[in-house]
Amino acid sequence: MGKAKFITIEGIDGAGKTTQVKLLADYLRSCGKTVATFRDPGDTELGGKLREILLHSIGFDIGLRAETLLYMAARAQLVVEKIRPAMDAVDFVISDRYMLSNMAYQGAGGGLGMYVVRDIGRFATHDLEADVTLLLDIDPQVALGRLSAGADRIEQRGLAYFTAVGMGFNRWVQECQRQGRHTQYAVFAASTIEATHASIKTYIEQYVM
Repeated sequence: MGKAKFITIEGIDGAGKTTQVKLLADYLRSCGKTVATFRDPGDTELGGKLREILLHSIGFDIGLRAETLLYMAARAQLVVEKIRPAMDAVDFVISDRYMLSNMAYQGAGGGLGMYVVRDIGRFATHDLEADVTLLLDIDPQVALGRLSAGADRIEQRGLAYFTAVGMGFNRWVQECQRQGRHTQYAVFAASTIEATHASIKTYIEQYVM
C-alpha cells in the first residue's frame, strides 16, 4: 500500500455525499495536500458501463445477487486501475461510496446479509479497506425528498427499502465504534451542507491529518 490515506464517504441516496467529497477535497488541497477523488461505481470505462446498467437498465430485470456482483466488478476495476495507483501518488484518496454501500444496500436492504457482501467485496478489492469511513446520516424521507424526478432504478425502491439501508449503515458503524474503531468510522448528521462539512473537517483534523 502507498502513502495515501484512503477516505470513503457513505450514506443513502440524497445524503449529500458528492457535495461533501468535493468540499473535503478542496479543504485538503487548501492545506497543501494532494488529493484524488473517485466515484464508485464509475471512473473507469468498465465501471461507467456497469454503472449505466445498474442504475438505468431498461427492459430487463437484474437479480439481487447479480446486482451485487456487478457492483463488485466495477469496484475491482476501479481499485486496480485508479485507486491503487493514486495511493502511491497522492496524500489522500477520497471515494464517493465504497464497500459499505453494498453491505448496506444489498446486504441489509436486500437481505443478502452484510457479512456475506463484505466477504465478496474483500475478494473483489484484494482486501483494500478504507482507512476512514465517514457516514452521512439522514432521515430517509428527507433524503428521498431531495432526489430529482428522474430517479434511477435503485432510488425507485421506496421508503421502506431506504429505511432498512440506513439502519444497516448505522448498525455497522456503531458496532465498529463499540469495538474501539472510532478513528476509522464516524457518523455525521447530514443537516446543512456547511454544518456537515465543518464537522467532517474537525474530525479529519483530529484523527487523520
